[in-house]
Formats: sequence, C-alpha cells, structure tokens
Amino acid sequence: MNTLINEDVLAGLARHASGDWGDLCDEDVRENEMSLEKGFRLFSVYHAQDGTILYIITEGDRSVTTVLLPEDYQRPIGPHGLTPVSLLNYVNHTLPAAERAG
Repeated sequence: MNTLINEDVLAGLARHASGDWGDLCDEDVRENEMSLEKGFRLFSVYHAQDGTILYIITEGDRSVTTVLLPEDYQRPIGPHGLTPVSLLNYVNHTLPAAERAG
C-alpha cells in the first residue's frame, strides 16, 4: 500500500494552485487551461519523492480539492456522476428485472 508524506502533498498542492499541472500530456494540459476559463474540474499528476504517483483534483465550482493515489481514483461517468461500478449498481436497481445486466 502506498502512502504519501505531508511534504509531497503540500508540494503538489502548491504546484496545482499555481497552474503547474505536473505530468500531464499536452492534451490534458489544454483541457485544464480550458477548464480554468469555463469552470470545469482541474486534474494534476505528480510524483512524490519516493516515486509514488499522486493525483490532485479540484471540482469545477472550486469548492473542494482532493489528493489521492491512482488506485483510489474512479472517474465519475454517467448522468449521475457515478463510477463504473456504482453506475452498474444504479442501472441494476432502476431497470425492470428483465432488462438488468448479469
């Protein structure tokens, strides 16, 4: 199990807040730049001193910034912002029995 030390988290947060998106491809950097203007979610990727990868995500309304490890991240999808697992559970509990997956 990977863990992060405070120094790595604070360094990542400082970079994220300054618009240094870390180790993103050019397309993702452009997405963040557009997201700054339009008020969408911001996403950054950094490496801790020990090589551990950390993600930093700021919500579109800028109310919350989250630091997490890649294994803790599940990208929200669908009309209700659900992850793939919760989306399947949502679909299976809202569809008639004959239409349910599995």
